[in-house]
Amino acid sequence: MVDRGSSDDGGHDSAPDGGHPPPGIGPTVRSAADAVRSAADAVRSAADAVRSAVDAVRSAVDAVRSAVAPVACSVRSALDPSGLPGIAADSAHCCGWMAAYPLVLARRAPDATRAGCRTESLPLARRSLVVTDMSTQEAAPVLLVHGLPGERSMLHLYRRALRRRGLGAVHAVNYRSLTGDIRVAAHELREHVRRLREAAGVPHVHVVAHSAGGVIARYLVQRLDGDRMVRTLTTLGSPHAGSATAHVVPTALARQLTPGAELITELAEPARGCGTRFLVVWSRSDQFMVPRDHARLDHPDLRSQTLEVDGVGHLSLPVHPPTAHWVADRIARSETEPRPPSPTARRRSGPLSAVRTVGRRVSMTVR
Repeated sequence: MVDRGSSDDGGHDSAPDGGHPPPGIGPTVRSAADAVRSAADAVRSAADAVRSAVDAVRSAVDAVRSAVAPVACSVRSALDPSGLPGIAADSAHCCGWMAAYPLVLARRAPDATRAGCRTESLPLARRSLVVTDMSTQEAAPVLLVHGLPGERSMLHLYRRALRRRGLGAVHAVNYRSLTGDIRVAAHELREHVRRLREAAGVPHVHVVAHSAGGVIARYLVQRLDGDRMVRTLTTLGSPHAGSATAHVVPTALARQLTPGAELITELAEPARGCGTRFLVVWSRSDQFMVPRDHARLDHPDLRSQTLEVDGVGHLSLPVHPPTAHWVADRIARSETEPRPPSPTARRRSGPLSAVRTVGRRVSMTVR
């Protein structure tokens, strides 16, 4: 006979005590859980690395887009059919300037007393053959400032055009347009203006500046008290609010002309009491000005008159006859107008808005 009780007791003794897992299973489970957590951390790290890489790619794309945008805008501007006349005129002007450059290279220093600069010695009948506006004979000397890049010989034709319209004493100066600084160039321009005033024996001069030269002259007038010496400042296609194309010019001076640059922001600050009248010329076909209306001067404290032209390129503005005629006429008119009140007189007379002269915008289309 089989003893079932003893057999059952033996089976009971061999079963796990209280249902607990066998020894060694707990550490194994914990090790597996740690491995899963490590794998999850690795996945999160990999995801973070992927996000960082994506952010880096996006930043690179944004940087490329920012660098390409000015070029793309310039290309679109160049391909615009309305800008083709300006491109043709600019090309012709560049070719003419390069051909004439050796002939004018030796004529460097301005001379306020040159006999050939004035027409007062001519009889009235002969003077009328070359002078369009006789009232300009009494105007103060004119100082021309070139743009970026370039040198004063690029304004040779504009100099002749102003002389033919009666502005006999017209001079031009140079500055380091590739390696210079706008603030340094403005200080140098102040010395040129001072020497010209002393040589000509006049209390003030007129400044006509092209492109970046207009920003240099504006800095002189606004920040260096140049309005005491400069009666009118004419800017031809100058980036008063900056130009996006300056991003593609690898010079320190060009970086100062980008929209939002420190110097552009400084010029936007209040300029109460500035006595210089601004004559602003800008073109809707200016391929170097992006956006093009940044060549306009919109400052509440500056008295300005604006001439808007069309079909004239950036380099063609200094050789545009209607522009030269308009500038010569406004310079002559300014000689008979009273100077604006001094800052002290303005404070005594009340708020600035009560005595500010509202600028008059003149629009002209050239096709």
